[in-house]
Amino acid sequence: MILMLGFVCFTTAVAQKSNDVDKKLLAKYSQSDLDKMKNFNPEAYNFHVRVLSNGWYITDFPKQKAQQSKGRYTDITLTQAEMDDFNIYQHNIELLENDYQYFRVNGGEKMLVIRSIDHINQLINK
Repeated sequence: MILMLGFVCFTTAVAQKSNDVDKKLLAKYSQSDLDKMKNFNPEAYNFHVRVLSNGWYITDFPKQKAQQSKGRYTDITLTQAEMDDFNIYQHNIELLENDYQYFRVNGGEKMLVIRSIDHINQLINK
């Protein structure tokens, strides 16, 4: 009985997490596209899932390099909620194959860093 209850809780949690991921991916893909990707190209689907959690990070903006970095970063406006749970697909940011992208958040002291496709793949393959 306890084992059965644990299994039900686990499968419910997994299904909920999958729904949350799909909701984020719907910013870029239709439900039909996601269903096709899951069935016919699960590697691509898994890559996009990993991008949601591993394709970016927020760090302190390097003030000492601000002048040197002019032109290396773009400004982006994010709410606190977006910073806490960023969705790259909501912001039409295209990943680059071999290069990181840098965004100064709200003109302030934080920087959004978008990893390259190569680096995301390295993280996946670890």
